Amino acid sequence: MGSGFEVNFDFYMFLSFVDQFMLDLDDAFGIFSPMGGWTRAVYPEFYRQKILDKLYKKYKNKKRVTKTLYYFKKQNYINTKVVDGQRVFYLSPHGYSKILKIKLKLKRKKLKKDGKYRIIIFDIPEKEKLKREYFRKGLKCLGFQQLQKSVWVSPYDVFKELRLFAEDCRLTENVKYILATKIE
Repeated sequence: MGSGFEVNFDFYMFLSFVDQFMLDLDDAFGIFSPMGGWTRAVYPEFYRQKILDKLYKKYKNKKRVTKTLYYFKKQNYINTKVVDGQRVFYLSPHGYSKILKIKLKLKRKKLKKDGKYRIIIFDIPEKEKLKREYFRKGLKCLGFQQLQKSVWVSPYDVFKELRLFAEDCRLTENVKYILATKIE
């Protein structure tokens, strides 16, 4: 997978077609975050065809692939835009959240509480409000619960995924990690 998440493939076969397709699309994109900047998230028309060819080959049904991509566009999982006169497409924040939820669902199947708490404290400036809201959504997807506005906690070992997410959002300087054994 493009994100660095460890996915338990024993559970992969129990996903819905849409969820499987979304993971395959993420893999075809080779990225995991629309927050990493346009250079990582945008795919010109010639890349689009390579991605489609890869999906057509796997699913062996062009019509179903095309319909699913149309559905993803309607659901705002992917977007298109004209940049420098060239049509490009990319995963939307909503699409990124969907992939994050699917991967977390796969990971949760094997997550166990270990008696420790992962506490995240972040300070994201008001001028980056959209990024802050997006980061909060990602924390929820990773199984964190809010203690205060910028303080979140989880009983699961998801620091690795959280660090990747913070890097993709370009927020590493804004996030602090704490490992605690007790919260009173």
